[in-house]
Amino acid sequence: MLFNSFTFVVFFLIVYSIYLILHSNFRLQNFILLIASYVFYGAWDWRFLSLLFISTLLDYYCGLKIFEIKDKKKNISLV
Repeated sequence: MLFNSFTFVVFFLIVYSIYLILHSNFRLQNFILLIASYVFYGAWDWRFLSLLFISTLLDYYCGLKIFEIKDKKKNISLV
């Protein structure tokens, strides 16, 4: 799916409409954007979806660990 194709315009409008409808639920908005990203990249070449999925899991895990370290550092400085 190319950015300058009619298919992308329809895909974008659908995803953006769903995103706007879910304006009060930020977690669900992020999940919809994640799934839409997988669909978009999967439409180009499905073989790279495993790489994208592994990257997503690794980034999420690293983000949790960074938050955990910052949270521990904040608690230590308060003591």
